[in-house]
Amino acid sequence: MGSIKKRILNDGSFVYDCRIHRRGLGTVSKTFKKKDEAERWSNGVESKIDRGENVSRKADKTMFVVACAEFLKHYKPLKGKEKEITPGEVQVVQRLAYDFKPRAISQITNQVIQAWIDEFLDTEVATQERKIIHPYYNAGLDKDGNKRKYSEGTVRRHFFVLKKVLEWYSVRENFILPSNLFLQIRVPRAWAGKRRRRLEAGELELLQAAALKGYDHKVEWPLLIDFAANTAARSQEIIKAKWSDLNLEGRSWAIPPENVKTATFRTVPLSKKSLTILEKMNTLKKTGDDRIFHMWRDSATVSKGFRRLTVRAGIEDFRFHDLRHEGVSRLFETTDLTDSEIMSITGHTSSEMLKAYSALRPNALARRLDGEKR
Repeated sequence: MGSIKKRILNDGSFVYDCRIHRRGLGTVSKTFKKKDEAERWSNGVESKIDRGENVSRKADKTMFVVACAEFLKHYKPLKGKEKEITPGEVQVVQRLAYDFKPRAISQITNQVIQAWIDEFLDTEVATQERKIIHPYYNAGLDKDGNKRKYSEGTVRRHFFVLKKVLEWYSVRENFILPSNLFLQIRVPRAWAGKRRRRLEAGELELLQAAALKGYDHKVEWPLLIDFAANTAARSQEIIKAKWSDLNLEGRSWAIPPENVKTATFRTVPLSKKSLTILEKMNTLKKTGDDRIFHMWRDSATVSKGFRRLTVRAGIEDFRFHDLRHEGVSRLFETTDLTDSEIMSITGHTSSEMLKAYSALRPNALARRLDGEKR
């Protein structure tokens, strides 16, 4: 039963305040003149909540687009690297507002969410008509030339933002969401279709040669590529890295949580190759900018520039982020580090994410059984 408290009014009479709270779902309350009325209301509301029914008049009256607008205006992350909602999340919320535009919050049911997910997964990626086609623009086609559909990762990200908006707004406006709203939903997999592209023989040399033929950063591009492959770091972490984050004597690079996707601090050990790269970058320092790779504004700039580089090099289907996969693969192939040690270097938050790399050490367990070293 909900909490019922007796409250005395100024005229000496009293009322009963009934409050029902469900963790993760929100709160609903109402005031009665008689205690038995409060108890009946409380029992009825809790029965509806248990059945997954809507119990809020506010959810009936409020359109979901209003919740989205309030979220974009007032939401503040409770923890993590960002002080404000990220630009990417803004785009997701705007897409959600469009998809659920005609619905009140109470009309977004478990069945509606599942139908939306299924339809989203079967939707072709929107493309724009272009008069001039850049060589690296694939017009929404996959590697086989077919129209691409939204990936499971994209749909999954939209689902969890939808969940965040609804839960945030229910807490802010003090109403309860149906208890079954997010239960037994077939949420797309986080790592479905994960890329496994690595540098093939001669491709690194092709990239370096292509950098020399370009107009910008002829020296810096090869250093950036090598650094990414040697540290297995994300592009954002590399571009935001500062000289003050380094301990060259201790051969370590401290990555602050605000630069990390998972908002967690970690320390990356620096190989001799990485130290050599940093020595060369030291000669290219820019006054007033503590960033090591200050030549690029952000990771998006790096991704676009790298795509042009691969076209110039004649390399197909290779992205800058694939250098992270290359770096992780090298850690498995060329070192005796344990999975947990590699996780501490790469910033993966679950050993599940590293399972795909275990095949790179097919004989490692057998050697260890015999007491052999790599």
